[in-house]
Amino acid sequence: IVGSPVGGILADVWFKKNPRGRLYLPAITIILSAICMAGALYFQMKGIGMALIIAYGVLNVMALPCLSAISQDVAPAAQKGLVWGLMVFCMYVFGGGWSPYMVGAISNALGQGAQALGTALTIATIGGILGGICYLMAAKPYVADMEKVRDDQLMAEK
Repeated sequence: IVGSPVGGILADVWFKKNPRGRLYLPAITIILSAICMAGALYFQMKGIGMALIIAYGVLNVMALPCLSAISQDVAPAAQKGLVWGLMVFCMYVFGGGWSPYMVGAISNALGQGAQALGTALTIATIGGILGGICYLMAAKPYVADMEKVRDDQLMAEK
């Protein structure tokens, strides 16, 4: 309930100061959420581990409004719906759809049980860190891509 609106507000504020903020915010929050998940698993979700899993939940969804805005910023007006749909599709194809199976396979390979599942989930947090790094890398061409779409729209209107 808290993460998504806060993420959207922070991204908009950052965007006004630096347009790359829309990519920096998800990069930071996704990396921090992966670290919180690993910490929560380490502390077995007791005491500080419970606080870390709550922080994970808030930080993880802070990226969502940014991702929708980013996809629309770099899409021509006539293709905004298609681009948003492809973004969601790619999110599931490249991670969201098969990652639970990967965690299960790692857990099974480690001998099953709570300890193996915790280890598999901790290994899976590497994906969050890699995803955050990808957002940092995407920040570099983002402004130029956004300006190209705006220039193309201005040319089409003339």
